[in-house]
Amino acid sequence: MTAQKQTKDFENYILHLAVLSKGNVLSRDESIKIIKSNDKFKKIKDKQVLPVVDTVIHLNTKFNKTWTEGYNANFEDILEPSYGVKSAKADIILKNGEDAIGFSIKMDTDFVISSAQNNSEFEGIFFSALANYDKDNSNVDTSSLKPYIREISNVIGTVVVRHMKPDHFDSKKDGIHDAWIDRLSEQIIASNKVIEDENTKVRTSTKITIDEFEDKIKEFPNLMNYIVHEGLTSSIKYDNKLPSASYVLCPTGCHDVSTPFTAYVTSIAKVAKIGVRGMCHGKMRSSATTALKPFWDTETDMSYVYNTLNKMDMSLKWDVSRKSLMSVL
Repeated sequence: MTAQKQTKDFENYILHLAVLSKGNVLSRDESIKIIKSNDKFKKIKDKQVLPVVDTVIHLNTKFNKTWTEGYNANFEDILEPSYGVKSAKADIILKNGEDAIGFSIKMDTDFVISSAQNNSEFEGIFFSALANYDKDNSNVDTSSLKPYIREISNVIGTVVVRHMKPDHFDSKKDGIHDAWIDRLSEQIIASNKVIEDENTKVRTSTKITIDEFEDKIKEFPNLMNYIVHEGLTSSIKYDNKLPSASYVLCPTGCHDVSTPFTAYVTSIAKVAKIGVRGMCHGKMRSSATTALKPFWDTETDMSYVYNTLNKMDMSLKWDVSRKSLMSVL
């Protein structure tokens, strides 16, 4: 099971249990009884049960609402955004009659505030947050931050080469293609001697710019709140309409993120670190096996094979450490 599918299943299990609970704050045992007796959960993993149960308990404790229906916004039509790509920030939408609320679902781990694989999405988050901050603080001018945003944005979406470890694909040995993988390992050693590790170079130089950018942000009181808020909710992107998110829902709580000044947003702003890192390019993003299989039973030059495997797409990955967040909540 891929991490992405596991995440989507987690969202759907929360959605189903929320509706089946009818908004009642059930005990763990009562919730588990529903899960065990309903076909919507027939594929749920044992390790997912309590996180799903606890998440819905937090949801219903927060709200005095009967959830009449709901849906996963990632699989529905999405409004045309004011910037970037169409993507739901609220993973699930729960309805109480005509009222509908968007929830961003997080697992009880480190999590990503926002990600961006293209310039438009990256710039949209930051420029829209700066504009909103300037509107609320008429005596402030944040234009000095824009060159930093553009410099970092120039990296987003670029394809770079990385140095892979010679044993990177050893786990894919199957008793049939082992010798082929050994040849690939030898090619990796040889190629790494002559090709530049662009991934490390770009990430190192960009980190310097990001550190300077974050220091500059601190010169503007509460500005990071505005940026984090847009990253978490996409409220400006969707003009405060769904699928923007109003709450972050996870196994440890249901948190209001409707404004830049809620306790949860303020806490994240204290510990969040903007980051740019590579995502596997092409078929490697699906899996190493998917990328290798077309070459296994061929005589394709190993240098060519390695050159199809060692690419990375640079992207925004704005992470929050769960441990750091819990220390300031």
